Amino acid sequence: MKILILGLGFIGTHAANLLLNEGFTVIGADANPQYNIISKFVKSPFKITKLDALNFEKLYDFIKDEKITHVVLTACNPLLNACAQDKPLDAIKINILTTANVLEIARILNLKRIGCLSTALLDFNLKGGTEFGMLSEDNIPR
Repeated sequence: MKILILGLGFIGTHAANLLLNEGFTVIGADANPQYNIISKFVKSPFKITKLDALNFEKLYDFIKDEKITHVVLTACNPLLNACAQDKPLDAIKINILTTANVLEIARILNLKRIGCLSTALLDFNLKGGTEFGMLSEDNIPR
């Protein structure tokens, strides 16, 4: 089993650390890896590569060449709601097209499993989303 973690921000680095501690083979990929920050959260050595998940061909080739069997997708536009309101096209590209690329590659290559991780933190800055006090799914307009 070889796991690719796409997106090495807060969630991705913590996921890498947990999986490495459990003995899994992990490769991390990020469009702009910040090695100094990654090393603060991930204590075990692992391969990190610069890879833009929006580039379908490069992502496909990487997953195929590395013989990836599982993908953990954490790549996203942080503070999604505020960013989506200001730059909706960027939010669509990063959050929707990246996911579509991963799912299509998983289908073509018959990957074993895909996991997508996010946090409530992404919804914290929703304009008008905290008027009911604690943030919950009910605060998010649908």
